[in-house]
Amino acid sequence: MAIQVTCPNPKCLTRFNVADKFGGQKGPCPKCKTIIQIPKKEEEVVIHAPDHSEAGAVGAGGRHVLKTFKRTDTKFQPLVFTAVAGLVLVALLVALVVR
Repeated sequence: MAIQVTCPNPKCLTRFNVADKFGGQKGPCPKCKTIIQIPKKEEEVVIHAPDHSEAGAVGAGGRHVLKTFKRTDTKFQPLVFTAVAGLVLVALLVALVVR
């Protein structure tokens, strides 16, 4: 794995990766050529992403308040569609006859 380095020059602040074998040595920034101290692999700061399964607001019952429900898709039902279309047509015919 490579060591992630950020150039300390305030005008540069370029981020780049350096091979592990160069850890603890000095070297130039590839962009501004400022000599920087490359940290050892053990000194590298690693920031982990938060675990979203335990994060969020929890209600009095211990359940997640802001957690969304899984939505189930409904399938097209031709019988229901035919029944609704038939009722609409009957209503239109009744409306035309009654006026």
